[in-house]
Amino acid sequence: MGKGFVHTHKRSSRKKDYLTLESADGLLDLVQHGTIELHAQNVHAGSEDAPDQIVMDFDPGPGVGWKAVVASARDLKKTLDRLGLPSFLKTSGGKGLHVHIPILPKYETAKVKAFAHTLAREMAARHPSLYTATIAKTARHKKIFVDYLRNGEGSTAVAPYSVRARPGAPVAMPITWQELKNIKSGDHFSLGNALAHIQKRKKDPWEGFFKSPPKIPLLEN
Repeated sequence: MGKGFVHTHKRSSRKKDYLTLESADGLLDLVQHGTIELHAQNVHAGSEDAPDQIVMDFDPGPGVGWKAVVASARDLKKTLDRLGLPSFLKTSGGKGLHVHIPILPKYETAKVKAFAHTLAREMAARHPSLYTATIAKTARHKKIFVDYLRNGEGSTAVAPYSVRARPGAPVAMPITWQELKNIKSGDHFSLGNALAHIQKRKKDPWEGFFKSPPKIPLLEN
């Protein structure tokens, strides 16, 4: 790869090479090489030290029902609304939901991760019986892990519309906040119904995602 639609990209701070895509043809190229799941970092090639989005993953532990997962995502949205930060939603194709927050790419990765951690800890502090910001499995029984770790350097989250390599071929599907009331699980969409859903909807639920990315108020002081 490198001469076609999929390219390798080197980062000065890391030894690994990363794949970059610039078109839909690049996606087709990966599929032809047997790729199923696509996971992406929160940066673009050439500006790796300035993330342009935050991803918060609501991952339910044992004993947590779907309604609680839905409530957790909405809980974060209320906080983001107060901060003047937009939020976009997708099913994870697994057990939970992902909230994506577009931001102005001006803050270094460590600061963005610290901000995401603050969001998670704030939720856990307000409702310690519902949420945890601790990754340890012993802390996650009957709680939702508010996973902020997808915002560290080199970390990834499943890409929107990616198929998951799991039974039933679930799809990580972008949805509107209004649609959430009709979603039954994190793997609600699959190859069996995803295309029909996309064709039926009237507009892209993530339209304008990168159009006017905001600053993070708490990092401006």
